[in-house]
Amino acid sequence: SEWFKQDTGTLYNACVFNRDWDKKTHSFDDEISLSKDKTARCVRKLMLLAQKKINFYSSVYDSRGNENFGGLSDYIVLKDTQKSEVKIIPREDQKPVLEYKNGKMGIMAVPGAGKTTILLALIIKLINRGINPENIFVLTYMESAAKNFKERIKSSINDGMELPNISTIHGLALRIIKENGNFTKAGLDENFEICDDSEKERIIKELFFKLKIADENYDNYLRSISIVKLSENQNELHSKYKDIQDFYNFLNEYNKILKSKNLIDYDDMLRFAVKILKTNKETALYYQNLCKFIIEDEAQDSTKIQQTLINILSEKHKNIIRCGDINQAITSTFTNSDLKSFKKFIESNNKVEMVSSQRCAKPIYSLANRIIQEALNDEIKKSAFYNISIVGTDNNPQSDENPSFEFFENEKDEKLYILNKIKEIQKQSPNASIAILLRLNSQVNEYNDYLLQNGINTQVRTDSLAQKNIYKYIYAVLKICENPLINNNIRNLALLYTKNDSDKNYINNYFESIKEPFIHIDIDRVENEILAQIYWDVDYILNNSDKPIDEIALMSGIFYSKNSLDQANTYLIATFIRRLNSDIKTEKEILNSIDYYSKKPMSAYKLFEDAQDNEKNSVRIMTMHKSKGDEFDIVFIPTMTEENYPVDINNVKLKSGGHFVESIKHSVDNTKIKTPYELKKEQTDETLRLLYVGITRAKAVLYFSSSKHYLTRKNAKFSTFIKNIVRQQVY
Repeated sequence: SEWFKQDTGTLYNACVFNRDWDKKTHSFDDEISLSKDKTARCVRKLMLLAQKKINFYSSVYDSRGNENFGGLSDYIVLKDTQKSEVKIIPREDQKPVLEYKNGKMGIMAVPGAGKTTILLALIIKLINRGINPENIFVLTYMESAAKNFKERIKSSINDGMELPNISTIHGLALRIIKENGNFTKAGLDENFEICDDSEKERIIKELFFKLKIADENYDNYLRSISIVKLSENQNELHSKYKDIQDFYNFLNEYNKILKSKNLIDYDDMLRFAVKILKTNKETALYYQNLCKFIIEDEAQDSTKIQQTLINILSEKHKNIIRCGDINQAITSTFTNSDLKSFKKFIESNNKVEMVSSQRCAKPIYSLANRIIQEALNDEIKKSAFYNISIVGTDNNPQSDENPSFEFFENEKDEKLYILNKIKEIQKQSPNASIAILLRLNSQVNEYNDYLLQNGINTQVRTDSLAQKNIYKYIYAVLKICENPLINNNIRNLALLYTKNDSDKNYINNYFESIKEPFIHIDIDRVENEILAQIYWDVDYILNNSDKPIDEIALMSGIFYSKNSLDQANTYLIATFIRRLNSDIKTEKEILNSIDYYSKKPMSAYKLFEDAQDNEKNSVRIMTMHKSKGDEFDIVFIPTMTEENYPVDINNVKLKSGGHFVESIKHSVDNTKIKTPYELKKEQTDETLRLLYVGITRAKAVLYFSSSKHYLTRKNAKFSTFIKNIVRQQVY
């Protein structure tokens, strides 16, 4: 994309390539042709310069976490004309997908229905039919899903065969903006950058201080930014209500800051892509000619503007497949996903229901089906689910163990029960995959610390730096550089070396016992290997502590990396720290900012998985939201209280700012403002779907648990969901 975006046009081609121009007009097609001609000449120049060979490289993401896309392979790779064979025997409910020829198709697929497998088979069938891979666009909503699609299709086709376009929908929007000088049509500078989450939060917090807006409004403002930007109504916004007008004043200042910094946020990606296509017919036609087939995965998470983008791109050929599961829509109450439109699409077009699933044992999928039926029979909850039931196959896991529920007096006993169960399972079935699914990120951290302290290997699914092992080393080094005289800073680094409880206890006791700074001790009198190693590590660190903070981070990350994945994450972490450091002056402030943002989701930096991800005996710990798309042999769902999972509408506590967000929607799009009851009902519906997702992650065994007393909640209410659905008797 960088090669396409720079130095194009008639003047450039005339000066550099001595090309005359004899046409009366200069069209969009001419621009593309000249761009490709320039690229071909650049590649040819490299080939003339090379004496032996040229190696071309590209990456899935750039250093800012933005998706890269193809473009040069047409000039470099010899296409394999052989046809690929995919050996798949479709089930009856999958056959309509493989028989697809053209038009609009809506696929409703239950968990474990094999939708990725059948969509890949369809893609290869389309290619074998003679459809050019560059005319097939596969759109996902998660980078991990796009990566999974790419890896699986690579393994299914011949080497050298071109891949279809596979990206997130934001990645496609960014491609449209960047390609062929389109950024100018959106009024953007060619060197614009993406405003990541940490940058966005800093801008908002600074504006809050400047405009005297209370911090408690942060979440409401954050969501309202998206509501306004993604609305089709982009006129001047005013309101007679002070709180709404205050937000519009804030939004105006926020957009001015983005423009001054040459930034666009994720909402702008979609907004500008749609604007470019709507206001430039030639550009729209170019992409419509490209998009002969569009396949949208996880369509239940699609927003209105994303659907607008897809509709524009598919306007010429009208070949769209939208695949998803309404019953796994678990983001609508904190995003702007449009579940109703997907349901309408399914019902209005060629409908396919993939109901067979071989993921779960019968007791598990029977429970999942029961949740749906119970909700459909309840007047209040009947809108929570699409009426579909999972049907087992001959290949489902065999298990006679029904989902169980254990009730404890306190949180300590509940955790101990789960710990002992895990030890028992790992002893009997060392290769079994185990997961603990929780509602909150804070609970994920609690369970991770608890299991690690008790000798259980864990893998935390998170987008935050704080849970990455290599980050812990880097941050410990930075704290030592800040003040090496504080022994606790050095102890934190030493504890990262420890492999067992006895080493951990020794390190803690040692640092409790010494009175002087560790760096002043006589190292020859220290017999412990870990402490000796730490001493020389600290000596090396301090000899390099005069370097810029991002260089220290890079140096220490490389030094402590255990594998190439750690090194890859180190470069991303160093880039993140360098960007933070550009706006912050003192060392203390930068360390506080690093610590603060390390605990936040880092969606703009695509961190690689830790090495421990490959350990078979590690327990996966994550929120239910993070678990979507995964499956595990054994699943624990603790803290099953009505406070965590309220499915009785009388127990639902509305998220703060609900009325404000609804008022913004009304002001922008003139929608009806939902009543508190309607908002509670939405939350209840989504909680039910979240539990459905959690249950269907389990392949063989499922454990629910709860306790009466938690550290943050005394006399917790027993889950109504468990009482009504799992039907366990509690004493």
